[in-house]
Amino acid sequence: DGLPSEILDHPRISERVRIPIAPGGRSLNLANAAAIGVYEAWRQHGFV
Repeated sequence: DGLPSEILDHPRISERVRIPIAPGGRSLNLANAAAIGVYEAWRQHGFV
């Protein structure tokens, strides 16, 4: 998951988002992960 457990277990964290990656695939950097999240939000709201 890439984040330390003290961040993931913080009481203000109520939800997590998982971006699946094919086995053997390389990890995503923050900019790529954010772009995927924004695109999906736009797609679900009909902007794409």
